[in-house]
Amino acid sequence: ASVAVALTVLGAGFANQTEVKANGDGNPREVIEDLAANNPAIQNIRLRHENKGLKARLENAMEVAGRDFKRAEELEKAKQALEDQRKDLETKLKELQQDYDLAKESTSWDRQRLEKELEEKKEALELAIDQASR
Repeated sequence: ASVAVALTVLGAGFANQTEVKANGDGNPREVIEDLAANNPAIQNIRLRHENKGLKARLENAMEVAGRDFKRAEELEKAKQALEDQRKDLETKLKELQQDYDLAKESTSWDRQRLEKELEEKKEALELAIDQASR
């Protein structure tokens, strides 16, 4: 790969009539990097490659964000449905509590009425026994 880059740099240098020298004291990698840094054609290629990578990352991020947004909407709908269900159950509980309280009150009233009737019958029976024994 580095040979291809070097040839590209040399070719670009020749095309732009840039003087390319090979000094024995420089590291070949540094020479190539210096040539690439000073060559607009190579900079353009590098920037296009970076741009392509950034676009791919952006598309991926947008796709993930879209999925996350859709999931958030679904969760919000589910939350609302559960909230509605909770309110319905709360209303039913209140109604059942009222029915229970009414039944309890009615039972208490019936019990008091029956106790009163029983007391009246007991008194009538005691009076009848008392009159019969005289």
